[in-house]
Amino acid sequence: MAHLLPRFLAEQVRTGLQEARIVAVVGARQVGKTSLVRAFENDQRPFFTLDDLGTLAQAQSDPAGFVAGLGDAAIIDEVQRAPDLLLAIKAAVDRDPAKGRFLLTGSADIMTLPTLADSLAGRMRILELWPLAEAEIERAPCNVVDHLFAPDRPWRSVASDPETLIQRLIRGGYPEAVLSVTDRAREGWFSGYLLAMIQRDIRDISKVSDVAAMGRLLSVLAARTARVVNFSSLSSESGIPKSTLIRYVDLLEQTYLIHRVPAWSRDFGRRLTKLPKVYLADVGVAAHEMHAGPERLSVDRNVLGGLIETFVVNELRKHLSWSEERVSISHYRESDGSQVDVVLESSSGARALVEVKASASPTRDDVRALLRLMDDKKFNAVRGILLHTGPSIIPIRENVHAVPLSVFWTPDPGDAEMMAMPPTS
Repeated sequence: MAHLLPRFLAEQVRTGLQEARIVAVVGARQVGKTSLVRAFENDQRPFFTLDDLGTLAQAQSDPAGFVAGLGDAAIIDEVQRAPDLLLAIKAAVDRDPAKGRFLLTGSADIMTLPTLADSLAGRMRILELWPLAEAEIERAPCNVVDHLFAPDRPWRSVASDPETLIQRLIRGGYPEAVLSVTDRAREGWFSGYLLAMIQRDIRDISKVSDVAAMGRLLSVLAARTARVVNFSSLSSESGIPKSTLIRYVDLLEQTYLIHRVPAWSRDFGRRLTKLPKVYLADVGVAAHEMHAGPERLSVDRNVLGGLIETFVVNELRKHLSWSEERVSISHYRESDGSQVDVVLESSSGARALVEVKASASPTRDDVRALLRLMDDKKFNAVRGILLHTGPSIIPIRENVHAVPLSVFWTPDPGDAEMMAMPPTS
């Protein structure tokens, strides 16, 4: 038990079981979903996994009978392996709408499964579990997203160094990679994991005949992580026909190997790009696919910059999953190239801006576009930060600071209650 790490999403699961009939924890395979939900297992809520072939066969052959035999509540692991089961669960909770009846996990976005014919809106709360956040790995409760929307809260950071940052990038957040004792063991795990994801999980939701092409596409996307990507150029580079490529990109996103960040599109008289940015969902996987080890990252600033932005956006995604604020994420880019890496927008319409630089000596020029948006009253930006690789917090102006990347693993006293979450890695 000594190596188990807290998952801050656990409180969201607990609340969901009190407020919704169905709670689904979704995310890539081996991010820790099973361990997380088993913390809620008890005599009244038994655990079943569809990785067990006997259980899977019963769930596929007679979904209604399987659900009827579960009793009043149950945990069902890897539910995407039997998509018809969701319709039987829907029928069961319509008959008995008690809260917290089913706790599910899925290694795919279950709302996109082709056999789910009817919406579960209003019945199911979906919670995304990403690879371990640095705050979880370091047992350092904090939430950068909530912090951004609280301008009066001062920033905090801990000492770090470039070599340690590079190791964090290469390691990523998958529990098995975090716990690997050697670089060789971690690289071997990444290779086996990606092969299994493509050959098993993606085939669970769609027949993919060309596994090699899917693997090739993932490598191309890794090389382009944190960039605006259009399908025509991606098709040319990967050698995959555009119609097939679009389907493959969707599948990689449905299985949480990549994610897209949409372009901010509320046009206040500006000419804005509409293309999303694409990120690998784990920076360690991206580094693995790019063969980017410490030596290369210490000299190749372009590769390092893409991985650092991927790291930041992924950490923000993780913090979004347990933040108090309901926040959407986008990127901002004008047709003349002026851009801000991340725009976070709360349900109230307030916005926070994040710029990322692979530099230990940030300058005011690095936040020129960010400051312009901060000055635009229509944009309603309440705070901005420039995340950098240096050691110091630097005030730029009111509510705008240059902040070290270590903010993602610096404990915040205001978030100390998160340490009560069950360890689940």
